[in-house]
Amino acid sequence: MDKTQIQISEWGLVFGFALLVLTIFLQWRFRKRDNTPAVLYSNLNAMESFSNSWRVKFILVPSFFKKGAFLLFLIALCNPIFLVPSKKDQKKPTSKKEEPNLSKKLEEEVNFPTEGIAIYFVLDQSGSMQAEMGPMEGVSKNKPLTRLDALKFLTTQFIMGNEKLELKGRKEDLIGLVAFARVPRILAPLTLDHELVEKELSKLSTLKHQVEEGTAIGYAIYKTAHLIAATEHFCNEIKGEDKPAYDIKSTIMILVTDGFQNPSNLDRDHPLRNMGVEAASAFAEEKGIRLYIVNVEPALGHPQYNTEREELRKSAERTGGQFFLVSNAYHLQKIYRVIDRIEKSKQVDPQKRHIFVEEKNRTYDG
Repeated sequence: MDKTQIQISEWGLVFGFALLVLTIFLQWRFRKRDNTPAVLYSNLNAMESFSNSWRVKFILVPSFFKKGAFLLFLIALCNPIFLVPSKKDQKKPTSKKEEPNLSKKLEEEVNFPTEGIAIYFVLDQSGSMQAEMGPMEGVSKNKPLTRLDALKFLTTQFIMGNEKLELKGRKEDLIGLVAFARVPRILAPLTLDHELVEKELSKLSTLKHQVEEGTAIGYAIYKTAHLIAATEHFCNEIKGEDKPAYDIKSTIMILVTDGFQNPSNLDRDHPLRNMGVEAASAFAEEKGIRLYIVNVEPALGHPQYNTEREELRKSAERTGGQFFLVSNAYHLQKIYRVIDRIEKSKQVDPQKRHIFVEEKNRTYDG
């Protein structure tokens, strides 16, 4: 396109012309005749003062405005479009040998993870997680954080990576997120879309209503183990098909709480919600899931809680995992670093996808 062009709607032009003809016909048909009423008067000198009035001079202006508005309406009805060439289009190529349409295909190669570890974070969101845990490196050395805020920050860094905290990130692993108190809630299923997990994690907050309170650790482990088993089954089913299958090398569950097994009294008649930690860990062991239990309540180290503490430790160790008792935010940071080093994943044979990007350049003859 070398010059400015105008495009007009054909139907709009036809309809506008028809409307103009109809308007002219109606004006001719109903125009005023010569028998317009008049008053005979022998002397008009008395009317000269009125003839110089601005109202008389501009008496026809409203009529002009009406006709102008009608004309603009007809133009708009034709829907005129002005095509103006841009400066980029007007620029001529330096070489005269270039073709009018030059297409280039750029091939981009992207690696998609096809194997790794499936990790579910199972995080306690009961009201007690609002208690202060102290400051933390990388956030604020002086401002104390709540247990939940420290947990959200470290979990995000564990997933996305942070060199200062010696966390390499889990870009090749499937990550899922479950929050629990009285009952577990799935915030994000196992996925490679870690930004989605990070977004859901940022919105996580403690519960506001007493009816939602409880620490059903066994039920949370049991339900999350079912989610992992279902994902593994789906990945095995689509192997060999024309889909991006993902081979789960191992599965782990990182459960963080500030209490011990203590279901809500409202669930006394609900067998699943009252499932013990040992029974749930036995199911996880059956499914090949390693369980890491991190407790951020230092008081659990007192002798009076030996039974509850041993139950958590045995439940984690029977699956091949570990139990950690955390005293402050810095300690929690070290525990995450230990788990990150234990559970290593390496992409052995990434599946490659070729993406073709077509680039078109419009050129002109000199």
